[in-house]
Amino acid sequence: MFAEILSPLLGTPGAVAAAFYDRQGQAIAEVGDRAAIEILGTYHSVWFTDLVRAAATGGLGELRELTIDFGERRAVSALVSGRYYVVVVFAPDGLPATGRAALAEACRRLEIEVA
Repeated sequence: MFAEILSPLLGTPGAVAAAFYDRQGQAIAEVGDRAAIEILGTYHSVWFTDLVRAAATGGLGELRELTIDFGERRAVSALVSGRYYVVVVFAPDGLPATGRAALAEACRRLEIEVA
């Protein structure tokens, strides 16, 4: 069920993998290139958690999305209901902006499933 929700994200130009994680960085579901998502997904959990805390402490509001460009890969993560997040990994020539609607839809559907 979760992989079915993530699969449309791979239709975004340059997307190579997507995964759904809990706050501890445990993958709940993955689609696409497993190697790409394993490396970035694990580290993303640390960065995302730290930034969520910093945003709350600084009064910035809830962190909703984080994009990191590594040169060889881009990773976009989005919060799902405060306890989970989605990471989409792109090739260097990928176009994450063109997948924002698909990412928002995936997050909306995942939020319903985990409620």
